[in-house]
Amino acid sequence: MQAISDSIAKFDSCFSTDEACYSFLYKIKWPAGFRCPRCNHHSAYRIASRCSILYQCYSCRHQTTLTAGTLMDKSRTPIRKWLLVMFLISLHEIQINAAQVALALQITYKTAWSILYKIRQLISHADENEKLSGVIKAAVELYAKKQHSPNYDSSKESSIVIACSSSFCSASHFKFKVIPSAHLSERRLLRSGIMNFTRNYVTHSCTNDIIIHPLYCMADTRFLRKQYKHSIIKLKACFKGVSILHLQSYLDYICFFLNNAILGQHSLLLKLTSLCFNGPILKSTLLPLAI
Repeated sequence: MQAISDSIAKFDSCFSTDEACYSFLYKIKWPAGFRCPRCNHHSAYRIASRCSILYQCYSCRHQTTLTAGTLMDKSRTPIRKWLLVMFLISLHEIQINAAQVALALQITYKTAWSILYKIRQLISHADENEKLSGVIKAAVELYAKKQHSPNYDSSKESSIVIACSSSFCSASHFKFKVIPSAHLSERRLLRSGIMNFTRNYVTHSCTNDIIIHPLYCMADTRFLRKQYKHSIIKLKACFKGVSILHLQSYLDYICFFLNNAILGQHSLLLKLTSLCFNGPILKSTLLPLAI
């Protein structure tokens, strides 16, 4: 918790007032200045209300707020605490959980889990729209809360396609995707599974070039498997195991940080807040499931 306390102190030095938080997020949402969501006009009155600051469009008189249409829309959690959560994520990545956030922000565990859940869901949606291209390496791996012998098949295990792509002008881009059981036969990935993965996550020009190496085959996949296993170790250490129901969103969460590893903390914070402010609001983020 000392590391998190130090991070909060750093946040307070960067965003010393609520107005500083508001100004930062205003520039994320409207980098070129205010735009009315109804008519796209560029000017508005600023009206201070009891709950939040309203912006009333000069042209159509439509009223909106900074958080309208974002993950924070109609949230009772102060905007400063939302930004603090994103700040902590940008510093600690996957090594911060809802219990730590609840204690640090003095909010309930349910609220902390809901905030992190919504952020993970938005990251997952963004990941679905980014396809692999260039030189692609892929393999099958297992996820289980407990390790079993290679010959033991458990219903609590999940088989995962781990893949990365790279090109001459870009660094590696990772994807870890849970394989539906219909595409497996005793841990062996069927042809239908390969086709399903390439159709959903690989650009059309590369679909004929991908080879997914089977479980325990290390050929040309050592770096990829090492990245996956190192990430899973950190995930289990922080979250004490993840249920199969939520596993995919955590895998996408891992890949978000692997794919942005070259970014500094400030750049990562900018990318995360931009995603949360400008990404689509998903139905799945509105009713978080209990865990």
